[in-house]
Amino acid sequence: MIKTMLTAWCCRISPAVFPLPPSDLATLRTRPEFAYDGLWMLFDIDTSRLTTRAKRFNATLPANLLAAIDDYVKTHGGSRSGFLAEAAREKLRSH
Repeated sequence: MIKTMLTAWCCRISPAVFPLPPSDLATLRTRPEFAYDGLWMLFDIDTSRLTTRAKRFNATLPANLLAAIDDYVKTHGGSRSGFLAEAAREKLRSH
């Protein structure tokens, strides 16, 4: 459960901040930003779930829905892919 929660949290922060490059614990302890007493917890996280790189897929939508999406992006700017990605993010945030 902790691994699932940590992965979900990591998906919400900036890719510029996370993930750190793979390092052993002794190396991490020498970094100035980690120079404090505390508890270290190590987790094996599937970083492929954290990538923001685009991946192509095929989808089938009703013609009238696709036309409505095309009309929206034509008026408001953007693309079908961008529209669908934002709709998916919004839906996922609401749950």
